[in-house]
Amino acid sequence: MIHAARLESSERLQRIYKLLKERGPIGATTREIDRICDTVCAGSGVAELRANKKKVKAVPERNTATGRRVFRYFLEEVPDDEPAFRLE
Repeated sequence: MIHAARLESSERLQRIYKLLKERGPIGATTREIDRICDTVCAGSGVAELRANKKKVKAVPERNTATGRRVFRYFLEEVPDDEPAFRLE
C-alpha cells in the first residue's frame, strides 16, 4: 500500500486531476501529464488519485522504439457538480 497524498491538499494531484478532467475522452499520456503538470512520475500520481477514490483508467497506447510502453489515462466517472480545484 502506498502513502498517498490527499487530493484536497496536494497541488500536484490537483493539477493531474484537473488535466484529466479537462481532457475528458481524449485523456493524457504519461509524458503529457509529466510535462503539463510539472511532475516526474505520472504513474505514481495516478496511483495516488486512485487511492483518493478517483476512477482512472489506463489504456496501453503503443510501444516506443526502445520498447517502452506508452499509456493514456482517462477519468472514468466525473460528476458535473464536482467542485473544481483552484490553483494559485
